[in-house]
Amino acid sequence: MENRKEKTPAVYYAPDNVSEVLTRRQAAGYLKICLNNIDLLPIPRVRIGRSVRFRKADIDTWLEQTAAKVVLS
Repeated sequence: MENRKEKTPAVYYAPDNVSEVLTRRQAAGYLKICLNNIDLLPIPRVRIGRSVRFRKADIDTWLEQTAAKVVLS
């Protein structure tokens, strides 16, 4: 039993063009809002099974567009 091979940790590689992906909790923290409010905002999201993910780049774009609407109004 001492001759067992050590398991190497799994390494996942993502292409360089993939932006950072956030969970609901991380996205809410990034926006500094309540976790329940993240579902009410029209931010693009990706569903993977029952999980919901947000791309940080999409959140930043949404923020810029929303800020532009507020300034123009």
